[in-house]
Amino acid sequence: MTNSDVSFAPQLIPQKVRRLPWAIAYSMCNSVMSAFIMSGSVFVLFMDRLGLPKSRIGFILSLFPFCGLLAIPMGVVVGRFGAKRTFTLCFGARNFVIALLAASPWVASLGGVPAVATFVSVVMVVFTVMRAIGETGYYPWFQEFCPDAVRGRFLSVQQILVTATGAVSLWLAGYVIDHAQGITGYQILILLGSAAGLVSVLVISPVPGGSPAGESMNWGSYRREIVSALGDRNFLLYLAVVSAYTLGAAAFSFVPLFMREQVGLSSALVVRLESASLVGGIVGGLVLGRLTDRHGGKPVLLVGALCAAILPVAWIIMPRHGYWSVVVACLASVWLGMAGACVGIGSTRLLFSEIIPVEGRMGYSAVNYAFCGLIGGIGPLAAGWALVHTTAIRGRFLGLNMDPYMPLFVVSVTMMLLSAFLCRLIRPRPACS
Repeated sequence: MTNSDVSFAPQLIPQKVRRLPWAIAYSMCNSVMSAFIMSGSVFVLFMDRLGLPKSRIGFILSLFPFCGLLAIPMGVVVGRFGAKRTFTLCFGARNFVIALLAASPWVASLGGVPAVATFVSVVMVVFTVMRAIGETGYYPWFQEFCPDAVRGRFLSVQQILVTATGAVSLWLAGYVIDHAQGITGYQILILLGSAAGLVSVLVISPVPGGSPAGESMNWGSYRREIVSALGDRNFLLYLAVVSAYTLGAAAFSFVPLFMREQVGLSSALVVRLESASLVGGIVGGLVLGRLTDRHGGKPVLLVGALCAAILPVAWIIMPRHGYWSVVVACLASVWLGMAGACVGIGSTRLLFSEIIPVEGRMGYSAVNYAFCGLIGGIGPLAAGWALVHTTAIRGRFLGLNMDPYMPLFVVSVTMMLLSAFLCRLIRPRPACS
């Protein structure tokens, strides 16, 4: 019996299920870290406050997915060293790196915008490299420690608790930003978020699995897994679906700036809008768990893509600089959370339970992470470049507000609809027990 056979033996499923709460606790702590530092609104507003141009912001945002390309060359190293060990070491070390961002105002005082732009870029390069290598280990480990039979329910419970934690964290982040002087609030959030990230690594340690593969993992077997993945029609269709959705969602990264510059909302309120989005995620998580396990991930992912296509339309037609601006922004944020829950739970369940075979999980996971990283990096980079070159768009046309963000929203709708169409072509295999 191979290591994979042992890892997925039915008699081990109850033991795995008992340890799943530790994985959820990790996700909750990590959501605090993300809310305080890496959430779309907080991080983008922080970089904007430092004076970084939109093109540089787009470049920094693109580092997160682009570093996913490291997954393919690192797959064998991670497999032999151990998926769990790789994840805990890299995710532990990254928190000390990201804490350096708290020194950004000091760097800006010494060298101005060019110096701080370089400093932030270097910190984020190191951080995202550690993150990419760690997640190269996490995803095959996740497929091992979470049984297919309960994957949808696990993802649903995780979605609810993580989004609830994130909502509270974002509300606190908005409070800190609103009441702290200048950029001090962002520095406080960075240090607190780094501490939460360290705790997240500690609480996931009891989760089993992720042992080193030993001699069974070598370049020959790993190469065969990659070739198998690249010849799998369903897997390639899944990558096309996720790619179209990711390119469409690139516009979402700049919605915080859109809300502040074009709609007229304050920075604190923009941060709190993300809490409304997480409330929508909780609502989605409440109904998606058993539904996903019963009907599979494909229909849930399809609904999520269609729901996401409505959002850019809402942003285009929403009123500006008034009471109704806040109302529409809140409703759109809740809808965004619900759509995101559908896409997140549906795509994860579809990939790990209905597309990736157990025996090829390292190769498939590496190709998925690298390819999605490539596409995910192109999105914010192109979006930031587009905003630099659409600054002259102003006025009204057919009763609609014309602004630099309009082209991004139009492209976003198109790509979301393409993602939904491609999703219909996937023919998933039956999930394992």
